[in-house]
Amino acid sequence: MRSGWFTPAIRDLIERMYGIRIKIVVPMRSVVGLLSDRGHFICKPYPYRQRSDKERLYAMATVKLHLAEQGIGFPFLETIRGKPLLCDRDRMYTVEPWLEGRHANFVYDSDRKWAIFAIARLHTTKISIPYVLQTPKLVDKLHDRWKKARKCFLQGNHFSDLARDFSQLDRAAFEVLKGLQQPSVQRQLEKDRRRNVLCHRDLAPHNIIIKKDFGATLIDYDLVGIDAPIVDLHQMLTHMSFFFRKHDVFYDELISLYADQAPLTSTHREILALLQRFPMISSRELVQSSWTQTGPVCKVASLRIVDAVGADLARLAR
Repeated sequence: MRSGWFTPAIRDLIERMYGIRIKIVVPMRSVVGLLSDRGHFICKPYPYRQRSDKERLYAMATVKLHLAEQGIGFPFLETIRGKPLLCDRDRMYTVEPWLEGRHANFVYDSDRKWAIFAIARLHTTKISIPYVLQTPKLVDKLHDRWKKARKCFLQGNHFSDLARDFSQLDRAAFEVLKGLQQPSVQRQLEKDRRRNVLCHRDLAPHNIIIKKDFGATLIDYDLVGIDAPIVDLHQMLTHMSFFFRKHDVFYDELISLYADQAPLTSTHREILALLQRFPMISSRELVQSSWTQTGPVCKVASLRIVDAVGADLARLAR
């Protein structure tokens, strides 16, 4: 969704319902920055198709409020009616502080470490989490994800040169899913889920702000939920391997830094080792590529998929 949604009518609605006077609007990809008489804010739209959409957004607002009370991030700005979000026909809107800083760059050692500290702090913060934020089990998520990716690859007919490489990734995905169904692994994952740990679940570099006074803040809690913390840790390490391929030099160090804040069992480390062999990057690019929806594959999507397959194969070779 591009920022064309922020029409003059929506601007007027935001000003009236939040009691602010907008001076400058800064269009971004899916949100808009607002420079107002009350400070700088980010306004984001959400679809409102059914009641569960509203329930989840309210749950997210509750989580952000509880985290802010613990010194983590900031809550949504309340409307003049004391609500953390604004509902209008088929959309909902939130407004929150526009944080100073820059997006994380995992090439930098300091950014990687600050990001790990931020995740560990999130996982060890005890707050009340609404039940609506429960998520599917890890094995089920990965199974569904690879099933979709495999279907996209087979239907595309654009990557015959990658058939052998993809077959290797397909075997790796099967072995990982098989390993995650071991009784000891299942017990650990279920134990983690029962701990009601809040996980971010979307730890891309653009969702991590490196502050000017150092330290990192997590933003964009759209996918937040109760999950196994090891999922967040693996997700970040996967992003690092995508943006910084030779990650062996810092992998063990980052695991140790995390474990200092949020202890890991031997089974956790076994799960991480398994997940490192799952073709996460390829599955993401295949499912998100434009040709799965529009037919012809665009050049950029094609290159990203080729690069993703190469990245996953490189991880398997290590």
